[in-house]
Amino acid sequence: MNRPRLDESGLDEESEIVPSSEESKVEAALVLISEAAAAIRQLEEQAVDAVARAHSIAEAANARAERADRSQRKAEAEVAEFNATVAAVRGELDTLRTQIAAAQNRAEDAEWRADEAERRADEAERRADEANASIDRIVDAIHAQLPTIVKAPKIKQN
Repeated sequence: MNRPRLDESGLDEESEIVPSSEESKVEAALVLISEAAAAIRQLEEQAVDAVARAHSIAEAANARAERADRSQRKAEAEVAEFNATVAAVRGELDTLRTQIAAAQNRAEDAEWRADEAERRADEAERRADEANASIDRIVDAIHAQLPTIVKAPKIKQN
């Protein structure tokens, strides 16, 4: 005895049974469900791909944010170092200004002392000239009083 061969739908391939409208609706519904399932699988795959891309983008953004944070911390450290250097330079400038002011005061004092010494030297020279003139007058007076006693030559002092 030969067994009838069944197709995928479970019907005998040789039988010519016309499907009823109820069966065709079921088959149509199964086709729609199958297509919907395929569409859902495709959407799920796209969603998985989208999530993977989003994770990749998020990781890249996090890496950039970390680099930016490191750069910012480095820049802040450099600014702090620069500010410290500026403060040190300002302190050194203040010290130099103080030293320059002291040197200027010493130079002014030395100039005043030099002017005073020059004034004293001029005064001493004037007095020396007056003293020499007085000595010359005294010598002249002595010579005038004793012209015949001493026949010594007149001595001029400058």
